[in-house]
Amino acid sequence: MNNKFIYLSCLFMGLLPLRMMAQNVGIGTTTPATSAALDVSSTTKGILIPRMTTAQRTAIAAPVNGLMVYDTGTNSFWYYKGSLWTEVGGTAGGWSLTGNTGIDTAINFIGTTDNKPLRFRAGGYRSGGIDPNNGIVSLGIEALLHNTSGSENIAVGSNVLFSNTTGGNNTAIGGYAAYSNTSGSRNTASGRDALYSNTTGSNNSVYGAGASYYNTTGNSNVALGVRSLYNNTTRNNLVAIGDSALYNNGTGATGALEASGNTAVGSKALFSNTTGYRNTAGGSRALYSNTTGAGNTAHGFNALTANVSGAGNTGTGNYALTANLSGSNNTAGGAGALYSNTTGEDNTATGAAAMLANTTGGGNTAAGRLALYNNNTGYNNVAIGIGTLYSNTSGNSLVGIGDSALYYNGTGAGSGAAYNTAVGSKALYANTQGSGNTAHGYRSLNDNTIGDNNTATGYNALSNSTEGFNNTATGSFALNANSTGSFNVAVGSNALFNNTTGSNNTAAGRTALNFNTTGYSNVGIGTRALYNNTTASNLVAVGDSALYRNGSGATGTQEATGNAAVGSKALLGNTTGYNNTAGGSKALYTNTSGFRNTAYGYSALYLNSSGNYNTAVGTNALLGNATGDNNTAIGDAAGTVGNISNATAIGADASVDASNKVRIGSTGVTSIGGQVSWTTYSDARFKRNIKDNVPGLAFINKLRPVTYTVDIDGIDDYYAGAKELRGNMATGIKAKQSNPMAASNVQSGFLAQDVEKTARELGYDFSGVDIPTNDKALYGLRYADFVVPLVKAIQEQQELIEALKKRIALLENK
Repeated sequence: MNNKFIYLSCLFMGLLPLRMMAQNVGIGTTTPATSAALDVSSTTKGILIPRMTTAQRTAIAAPVNGLMVYDTGTNSFWYYKGSLWTEVGGTAGGWSLTGNTGIDTAINFIGTTDNKPLRFRAGGYRSGGIDPNNGIVSLGIEALLHNTSGSENIAVGSNVLFSNTTGGNNTAIGGYAAYSNTSGSRNTASGRDALYSNTTGSNNSVYGAGASYYNTTGNSNVALGVRSLYNNTTRNNLVAIGDSALYNNGTGATGALEASGNTAVGSKALFSNTTGYRNTAGGSRALYSNTTGAGNTAHGFNALTANVSGAGNTGTGNYALTANLSGSNNTAGGAGALYSNTTGEDNTATGAAAMLANTTGGGNTAAGRLALYNNNTGYNNVAIGIGTLYSNTSGNSLVGIGDSALYYNGTGAGSGAAYNTAVGSKALYANTQGSGNTAHGYRSLNDNTIGDNNTATGYNALSNSTEGFNNTATGSFALNANSTGSFNVAVGSNALFNNTTGSNNTAAGRTALNFNTTGYSNVGIGTRALYNNTTASNLVAVGDSALYRNGSGATGTQEATGNAAVGSKALLGNTTGYNNTAGGSKALYTNTSGFRNTAYGYSALYLNSSGNYNTAVGTNALLGNATGDNNTAIGDAAGTVGNISNATAIGADASVDASNKVRIGSTGVTSIGGQVSWTTYSDARFKRNIKDNVPGLAFINKLRPVTYTVDIDGIDDYYAGAKELRGNMATGIKAKQSNPMAASNVQSGFLAQDVEKTARELGYDFSGVDIPTNDKALYGLRYADFVVPLVKAIQEQQELIEALKKRIALLENK
């Protein structure tokens, strides 16, 4: 049997009587403590209680409160309390110096439970505390040491807010921060010696060693950075961010406004400022030298760094307005903008190195890198864009908008180079001495050097012009190739594109007068008007593609000159024809070499190619004529059948089918008249081959007078069959449709073929029959010519009557 078991058994049996006989038990002592149920006493041994693993401990069934075991897993004693095991010496029993676990944040804390402050000491010195009565929080040797009634203060650091007595709502962090503060409130100081001298100043926010060091009563200041606002004492509403920013502010200030309202952001920004007020500086050494200047704004390294007394300046960007001394009301935005300006005023420069060389020039505006870069004394100039007005030094009242616009303006300075305006990249780029020019658009007037009073609006407008003057070009590539041509007006993309030396031309419309080079005094209005003309002059084309091909292949001096076309595609195909006038869409559309033609109306003389001296007035008038000459047609669709000459058709749809013929009215006309009869020339002085050979009764007696109606539709269809001669675009309105009574109107007359036959049988060359001269023409009768044989017949009849009268008289006398 195990010896330990026997020993414990005996011990247990021996104790039973003791438990039964006494209220307490002592082991190793004969006088157990009266308050202990078991008193174990030894100087060489201890009590060994049950040892087990964590798993074995937590597996104990229904443990009672106070049950204790030794946990070999945690190497610590545990006892059961309530509903959980608690480690002896753990968080439940106190805070460990080496760390704690199992903390219940709802009940565990360090501090007081009554209304007493929590205090900390180090080396016997008061080193911090938390006061629930006044909201005071301090941490640091003698921080807030003298505070009496000040509340809601936070002090962190040695001697922080040391002198504070009644000041409240202050926050100070850093050795000796706000050291001298007594009653100042709502201050924030972070950094050693920050707000060190402050006594009653309030609402200050200070961050950085020595920041606002000498401030005593100044209010509402912001200082962020080592020694920022260092010397300020009483001035208010200042902002200094950056080491030594506004370092000397307030030194020697006496006036109420002096040294107030300044804002400095950047290392040593507004460093030297003493009495200057309402200045804003952002950037290292910005407004560094400013002492008395007011109302300046500087953002960027060395911006306005040399400014001493200049006022109302704004410099944004490294070295912006760096050299400015006393110049006022300047605005510079961009690295090196207005860098050299000293006394110049009212300048605005935006962009790196804009107006970099300006010293005394005033009233200039430059926006863009290198804009007005070399300007020195020039005034009232405007330059917007990279390198705009780059070379200008002393030119005045110039406007350049766009990179490199007016780049060389003023080079080789004479008396010119003034009053120019350029808007667009490289507009007026090469201008040196030209004046009074206006350019709008990329490379507009790009090559102009000495040309004056030109206006170019559009991409590459007047781009190559060098010395031309008084030109106006509006539209991309308008007058693009012009070199010395002057007094030209081009409106529209590529208008007068190739013009070089031609002058006094007017082109309005895309590619109008596109290929004109030396032609002058031309007018082309409309898309592609006078498109191919090169050298011909004194032409007028109004309408898209009017006189489009004019001048193509022309060699003679008169060819392709003196033409005027008004209407879409009027005289479109004309190449060498001259002195033609076309008014109306597609009038003289196909004309190539025809000359001295006049066409007014839609498609008038449409198919004419080489016909000359023709006149057509009305829609589709003389539409089908191609080579015929000296024809006249007046009226809608009035014209000729085939290429005939010296023919005249007057009236809507009037048609003449032979040369040397005149037709008035269409087949729908039922009456033609006037106050007097038609007069025919009949001067004996000019008649030749006179013969008395007119037949009378022989001719008259064979004529067959009839009544009839005219097949109007048949005639119209007959002429329609000749449409290839009249033109494929002729529409024609049937006379029956225009006058429905014409087809039913009963007329009296003869049949032309019968009259022709009778005259031939008699061998009579009768002028009263209008015999067709081609297979498309119609027969006609000249009824007035019938008077002559009728007179002859009456004369012959009268002779018979006289002879009969004589015979009757003889018979009566017998």
